[in-house]
Amino acid sequence: MNILFVINNLITGGAERMLTDTLLHLDRENLQVDLVLLSKKETFLKEQLHQAGQINLIELQHQSPYNLLGVWELNRILKNKTYDLIHVHLLPSLYYVRLAMVLTQSHSKLIYTEHCPIVKKRQNLLFRYIDLWCYRGISKVLCVSQAVKESVISHLKTKDTFKYVVLNNALNLSRYQNAQPALRKNYGLEDNDFICLQVSSFRPAKDHKTLLKAFKDTPKRFKLLLAGNGPLLSETRSLCAKMDLNDRVIFLKEQSEIASLYAMTSVVILSSHYEGFGLAVLEGMAAGKPVLATNVGGLKDLIASEQYLFAPGDANTLRKLLLKLESDSEFYTQASENGLEKAQHYDIKIRNNSLLKIYHGLVN
Repeated sequence: MNILFVINNLITGGAERMLTDTLLHLDRENLQVDLVLLSKKETFLKEQLHQAGQINLIELQHQSPYNLLGVWELNRILKNKTYDLIHVHLLPSLYYVRLAMVLTQSHSKLIYTEHCPIVKKRQNLLFRYIDLWCYRGISKVLCVSQAVKESVISHLKTKDTFKYVVLNNALNLSRYQNAQPALRKNYGLEDNDFICLQVSSFRPAKDHKTLLKAFKDTPKRFKLLLAGNGPLLSETRSLCAKMDLNDRVIFLKEQSEIASLYAMTSVVILSSHYEGFGLAVLEGMAAGKPVLATNVGGLKDLIASEQYLFAPGDANTLRKLLLKLESDSEFYTQASENGLEKAQHYDIKIRNNSLLKIYHGLVN
């Protein structure tokens, strides 16, 4: 079976990490796998795939995935090789692949993984008609959570719901459960510091502002690590300085040893306004750490108990939860154990077996 995967690039986001893990652990017996990246970016995820081999990586030579020349290059790729399946992640990759398939009259089965609830931008009339056209040509839509599935069906107002299925994200759990903690001294941290970690891109949906507000009035021994990159990184740095938090907040970019970072951490946070699944939450749970997250979308289904959730923008409740985790050892242990138990249901091997069944079902 020839399969083509397409994604914008392999920056360190949840969708990109999920696809990388999928490819690294996919049983490739009788499979020929190609991966197209719409834009050229040097990342450690791409390096991981290079080192693993067995995957033909095709990187388009553009700085942005929004370059329309990508359609014509995809057109050339589809003309040169016949694929049984094309599996796409993220926009604009879906739009470009759908258009290229029409231009080449491709008969490949198209699969799309929807990672996020439908955001406001896609709800305007133009984008809705574009989505209706795109989804009409998709054989199977894999939604990373029930919340995402409901959002997509509502957006499209479709009755053709049988092709929309929930396939949760998953992890190589042993990587996080067996990781050796990073050395605190390498980050300028003390042994008695209570370390909070948020792994996410710096963009409006991730709401770092609320996280900093919550952190403002915590004790000095509370330290915050922010791992990621994105358009609001500079703005978040400036806000941090304005709030006089520079000595307690550490900005980290792409982390190749992310599992060791989780192992060093005291608590994991995700303060998103909306979230399709929340892979960083699952990573924290798999590492045996208490996780606090907003009561939205896929997060409220993933988190082990409502007592670890807070409303979007509610810095006060987040602060209280952080202080309780630091001061109440029983509450801390319970949160860790509950999350670790819940994480066992999200093993990458089990997910990949389900994915292969979907592939074979479409081709056969």
